[in-house]
Amino acid sequence: YDSFQMTITEILELYDLNDSTIRKVEIISPYFKSSPDILQLFFDRKIQVRIQAPIKNGYCLAEESMINAYSEAGVKWYQPVEESRSNHSKVYRFYGEKYTYTIIGSVNLTAPAWEGYASRSKKVSNIESAMLFIEKEETPFRFFKRELDPATFTYITSNESDENQFERIDIPDIHFTIDWPNQKLTWTSKAIHPCTL
Repeated sequence: YDSFQMTITEILELYDLNDSTIRKVEIISPYFKSSPDILQLFFDRKIQVRIQAPIKNGYCLAEESMINAYSEAGVKWYQPVEESRSNHSKVYRFYGEKYTYTIIGSVNLTAPAWEGYASRSKKVSNIESAMLFIEKEETPFRFFKRELDPATFTYITSNESDENQFERIDIPDIHFTIDWPNQKLTWTSKAIHPCTL
């Protein structure tokens, strides 16, 4: 799969979600859409959604409001496989009666990752790729072992700044010129907001 072809939702509906016996999905992602509506296609099919909690060294790295919104929608949070490392994995594992479907790639649980690439779109979209593995195992390996209660999470305060806000919204059009003999770097920018190096 790559997002030049179609959206991840279209891929899921074409392959994984054609199996009506799927009742659980395990998701590992370092980034999340602020609202759980991205998971509606799973909820509509009565698929239980389990997500690896974004916890590192005892602290939840996501906003408390996001964790609460996902929990209220029915998401179950699970202990990270290795809590001391920063997670950068993107895995979606669907469990059916006969088959297990695993998608591994660059697709975060965010709208820009799920919407696919659209040329000249005003919306932010990512270029993503993934592989689908289909396994037939009687007792498939499960990533998650222990469910967590989000009421016990300890949150860190956000240090969001104006710079963070514009990081993904206004990707500046910057053109660099490197003058190697004179060891000089110059650039032009059409960014709406000041751009300094």
